[in-house]
Amino acid sequence: MPEFHRELCTDCGGCVGVCPVDAVELWRGDVDITEACIECDLCVKACPTGALTSQTWPPTEDED
Repeated sequence: MPEFHRELCTDCGGCVGVCPVDAVELWRGDVDITEACIECDLCVKACPTGALTSQTWPPTEDED
């Protein structure tokens, strides 16, 4: 599941808009990833500041 780093977030909401299962919630400067998350990493890819990170993104060379 993606990890949120508040100090890097600019509250742009990009992560919320790309989630196909509406698992990302932005509320008063905090991002909450709900249990509905399917770990697609679209929110991580959409974040322009790196406030969301994932152990599966970016893929390793073996996963390309």
